Amino acid sequence: MKLAVGIDAIRNNPKLYIGDCEPSGQILGTGLAGCALTSGARRVKIELLADGWVSVSAERDWITPSRPEKFKDWPLPRVVVSLIPQVGGRQNEIRYEVIVSAFSRSLALKSGDTWITALGDDPPELVRKCLVDAEFAVVFKPQSVRH
Repeated sequence: MKLAVGIDAIRNNPKLYIGDCEPSGQILGTGLAGCALTSGARRVKIELLADGWVSVSAERDWITPSRPEKFKDWPLPRVVVSLIPQVGGRQNEIRYEVIVSAFSRSLALKSGDTWITALGDDPPELVRKCLVDAEFAVVFKPQSVRH
């Protein structure tokens, strides 16, 4: 028997992770913003962008410094598709980035001036221009057509 891990585990049992909600950009963005705040961000901004893209940005990287010790060496693209405990969160809570990844066509991270595509397509230039002043952002395109 093969166990589902990461985004496959979430896709195989969505009700366990998001209940009866449709995984829209608004739902996913709100959950991700909560994760960012729990992880140490102080100013978080959610934006519904062109062509169905959504961004959650903050004044600093909230993922890298808040990973449990055994995940410290993992690159960001691996972190956002893996079931990792949420440091400072509720008991048995996982980081929300993996939930966003499970219900998105594409997902990218911006740290400083560097963009890293973790899933699917690169964000278009129009989306990137909206985040030119953001220090850190997770940008995704939900599978759901509604925001």
